Amino acid sequence: MVPRWFHSLVLPGTAGHDGGMNAPTLVDNIAEGRFELVEEGQLAWATYRLHEGQLIIDYVFSPPELRGRGTAGRLMAGIVEQADGRALRITPICGYAATWLRRHGR
Repeated sequence: MVPRWFHSLVLPGTAGHDGGMNAPTLVDNIAEGRFELVEEGQLAWATYRLHEGQLIIDYVFSPPELRGRGTAGRLMAGIVEQADGRALRITPICGYAATWLRRHGR
């Protein structure tokens, strides 16, 4: 069995909303097929698949305790940054992801 840390990649340039040392960091959990962001001890995540130059976002989840506080938006911003850096086109299946991308001119 391969350790979980082997399948996760902490992504540079995703320090979080305030850029501080304690700011949340976006993690690409490759083994689970999801991007993860921990804020206030809670895990927000977005499941994804890669297919022919596309990053397909299937579902975005934010715990009830973090809803309405911008966590899912910071998660999406980090995902967009990573997709752009990898020259991937984002295809949202999730309604939240589609709305966020449209509202941010994507």
